[in-house]
Amino acid sequence: MSETHSIIMLHLVELATNQRRVEMKDQAHDHAMADLFREDPALALATVETILTNGDLPELLVAARQINLAFGGASINATPCNEDPRPPSAEPV
Repeated sequence: MSETHSIIMLHLVELATNQRRVEMKDQAHDHAMADLFREDPALALATVETILTNGDLPELLVAARQINLAFGGASINATPCNEDPRPPSAEPV
């Protein structure tokens, strides 16, 4: 296991056994994670690195939303679009 993965595991154990867990239970999950990322930006980075290593796109989108909430940023609208982005006159590839 890499050092980054070890750090993440230590933080997860801390969450499971620490007083923060009691404080977090009344908050929405995204807000609780945003608070953790704000307190420990290295955890946010390690989380993203782990997700990228695993190739889990849905989890990456969740983490991006939580990190955006933690550090402020642009509004994210990730609704799928079923329209063809090419102009009507473009030939199919």
